Amino acid sequence: MFNTLLNTPGVSFYAIPAAWISVFLPFFQKRNMLVNLKHMHYDNVVPRRNADAFKRDTVLPKEFVATCAKLEGAHQNGLETFPVFVAAVLAGNVASLDTRTLNIASISYVLARLAYNYAYVNAKTDGQGFARTGAWVTSLGICFYVLVKAGKALRP
Repeated sequence: MFNTLLNTPGVSFYAIPAAWISVFLPFFQKRNMLVNLKHMHYDNVVPRRNADAFKRDTVLPKEFVATCAKLEGAHQNGLETFPVFVAAVLAGNVASLDTRTLNIASISYVLARLAYNYAYVNAKTDGQGFARTGAWVTSLGICFYVLVKAGKALRP
């Protein structure tokens, strides 16, 4: 079944919404943490103010504040890398790259981003931080690999 999926044209396009979801998972996790605060009002009119408000809050445990900051960082990084992934998927399809190669690259990118999010939020040591960096390099490396293959395929 998985082999059939990898050989199905167009699967790489489905990885785009999957990658988008991976970008917003940390955002929604952070939002839920903030909404569930009992002593603080979550401002849904200007939600970006919430981060500043909870940073100044003297009641919140430092671990809570640190986790929220990590979730925000993972989300921001995802926003920064997402356009490169979309460009790679589009370029790979325009260049008619091998379906299996493009699908494997697309699925691998999503998995690398999920690993990145997990490592970012849960890292407590330098070694774990390096694992996060490895997931980031892997995800961008996949994009660059596809972009270069597409460029070569389109070159006369």
